[in-house]
Amino acid sequence: MTERPSLATNECPECGAVQISGRTDCWLCFRRMSDVIIAELVVLPKEITPDATTFNLASIFLIITLIAVGLGLAASEPGFAVIFVIIVVPALIATVRLVQKRTIHGEQIGVLQKIATFMVSSLAVVGLLLVIAVAAVVALFAVCLFLVGF
Repeated sequence: MTERPSLATNECPECGAVQISGRTDCWLCFRRMSDVIIAELVVLPKEITPDATTFNLASIFLIITLIAVGLGLAASEPGFAVIFVIIVVPALIATVRLVQKRTIHGEQIGVLQKIATFMVSSLAVVGLLLVIAVAAVVALFAVCLFLVGF
C-alpha cells in the first residue's frame, strides 16, 4: 500500500501555493521547500449568522399561506384572484424589503411585527388603488361632459 501524505501543509514563499508536506519542492514554481516552516492545516467552522437573504420559518409559512389563498381564489373566483395578487404582491415585497433592512441593521423582528407590517402595506396598496379608481372615475366623468358639450 502507498502511504498518504499527512495533512500538514505549508505555503511557498515565492508563489504562495499551498503545499502538502512530504514534497521537497513547490509544485507550481519548483522552489526548494526545505527552508519553509510546515504548518498544520486547521479548518475552523464558520459562525452562522443570519444575513439579509435568509428567511425564518414564520416568513416562509406566511408566504406559503398567501400562495395557498391565492391559488384557492384562482380556482374558485379568478377575478378575485387577480385583485388579491394586485394587493398582496406589492405588500409582500414591501414587507420583505423592510425586514431585510432591519435585519442588516441588526434588529430582530417578530412574527407579529411582520404580520402588522404586511397588513399596513396591504392597506396602503388598497388606499392607493382607491385613489386611482376615484381619479379614473373623475377623469371619465370630465371626458364625458366634454364630449357631450357642457
